[in-house]
Amino acid sequence: MKHTRGYYPALGLCMLSLTAHADDGDTFKPYASVNYVHDSNLFRVANDVIIPGNGSTVEQYHTLTAGMNVDLPLSRQVIRARAELSQTRFDTYKQLNYDGRDLLLQWSWLVGNNAHGDVGVSEVRSQGSLYGLNQQVNNVRTQRRRFFNGTVKLDSHWQVNAVAAHTFNTTPTQNVLDFTEDSLGLGLQYQTRMGTLFEMSNNVSKGDYPNRQIVGTTPVDNSYEQMAPSLGVTLQPTGKTRLQAKLGYTQRTYSDVPRRNFSGFTGRLSTDWFPTGKTALNLAIYRDIGAYDDSNTSYTLNNGMAIGATWFGSAKTTLSLRASLDKLEFDGDPGFVPSTTPVRQDSVTNLQASIKYLATRNVIVSTTLQTGERTSNRGASLGYRYNSAQISVRGEF
Repeated sequence: MKHTRGYYPALGLCMLSLTAHADDGDTFKPYASVNYVHDSNLFRVANDVIIPGNGSTVEQYHTLTAGMNVDLPLSRQVIRARAELSQTRFDTYKQLNYDGRDLLLQWSWLVGNNAHGDVGVSEVRSQGSLYGLNQQVNNVRTQRRRFFNGTVKLDSHWQVNAVAAHTFNTTPTQNVLDFTEDSLGLGLQYQTRMGTLFEMSNNVSKGDYPNRQIVGTTPVDNSYEQMAPSLGVTLQPTGKTRLQAKLGYTQRTYSDVPRRNFSGFTGRLSTDWFPTGKTALNLAIYRDIGAYDDSNTSYTLNNGMAIGATWFGSAKTTLSLRASLDKLEFDGDPGFVPSTTPVRQDSVTNLQASIKYLATRNVIVSTTLQTGERTSNRGASLGYRYNSAQISVRGEF
């Protein structure tokens, strides 16, 4: 623990220095935060499961964070940077303790009056999901990313967008999930005089998993190629309502296990309604494929809906509520294994309430309560319930 001795005093000094605040035009913006979490089911296991060793699913942990954001204008260009260090310490499962970081260096470029974008690099070291690991191991992962995005305005209505990224992810305790991904996206947008926005885009990506997944006795290559063309529209029918719709067709292919391939419609439909100046409501329905932290599947097909409400009680207080229901189909399970068992399907519900309070000009105190449940067609052993509470204090100076 010698490496922590200098960190705690430094973080304490940062918190005591909040009287020196950052104005909007400041180039350097230091910040610090403290976050404390109580979780009734840290590993998201069935509620009658006994955890080996300690035996308890209940855990408390805290995270201390200190960092700085930098915005450095150079003529019409802007150099942006972030350097953040954090320490997370668990009360019981101390083997999960880890030191995190969040680093960013970005050039926000501007050429003439019609072309702008960003190019940069980032690195994030954080704790991955502890759900489904079935073991008490540290799931720290490091993600390094190089990215570019640009927009060229053709006239008052049309513009072209482009994005590209290279992502490298390592997870020492689950090296089967190590991967690199190269992605490229191109889009064309048209905005009417009334403000309605139409978009056509296509995103292609190629993921490489260097470490084979062992299924039974067979090594499986999870590398894939994906293409996802889509059409979208954003409109504001009234001054208090905004609608967004996106419909795409996603194709993902696996050369090693073709039966794992996916092709189908994906998309998202959402609406924002602002009935009063202090109230906002949001409803979203979505269907997409996503990664899942499970050594037995490479992706899940997610169908879900979420509803949220925000109340701005005063200039200092904000209350938010959110509820979601997700149906997960584990279509990414290897298809060549002989089995009469139906494809695993999970149902996950989550409820969340949070309140933020601006204690001073640059200190925010927030509290969040969560509860959730998962059920599965594979039986009660894959279901769980949990409750969690967290409180955090963040200061900028």
